[in-house]
Amino acid sequence: MTVYSRQHDNYNILSNNVNDFHLHQFVAAPTRFGTSTSSLLELVFNSLPSGIVNVTVGHEFSDHCLVYFDITCPLVTSEEPPRKIYMYGRGNYDQFRIDMANFRHRFFALSADREINDNWSQFKDEIHVAIDKNIPSKVVKSRKRRPQWRLAEGARRSRGDRKKNITGKT
Repeated sequence: MTVYSRQHDNYNILSNNVNDFHLHQFVAAPTRFGTSTSSLLELVFNSLPSGIVNVTVGHEFSDHCLVYFDITCPLVTSEEPPRKIYMYGRGNYDQFRIDMANFRHRFFALSADREINDNWSQFKDEIHVAIDKNIPSKVVKSRKRRPQWRLAEGARRSRGDRKKNITGKT
């Protein structure tokens, strides 16, 4: 196999992948300049045509040019709803037992007249009522509301703020 045919095969593989994933290439100017030729070697791909703007080829760095561009895609965050957490270690289990014992008498008095699914629903609902009444709870929000790189950025900033408050210097 000749060098030309290997390069042609590599081009076909890249071209097929670009087409398969519906990618757009945004760099239009040469990014490497030789003594007699120039080549487009640095590439910027994105599947959203409006997601990359202001593509410019900058100054030469080593034997390649730097490519600058802005990403306009919206920042996607995962918004998880707040959730309720029960603190079972601080529960009032004496009252819980009393509440369930009172329910037991009511439940067994009428359970023979109901369907099994109705009995299960009533039992489950009563357990939830007893838990809500006797076990303290709190509502927590997710900590993962921002991407990891944004969390790290905020941590660096807050460490700097703490240092400023302690020393009075920035």
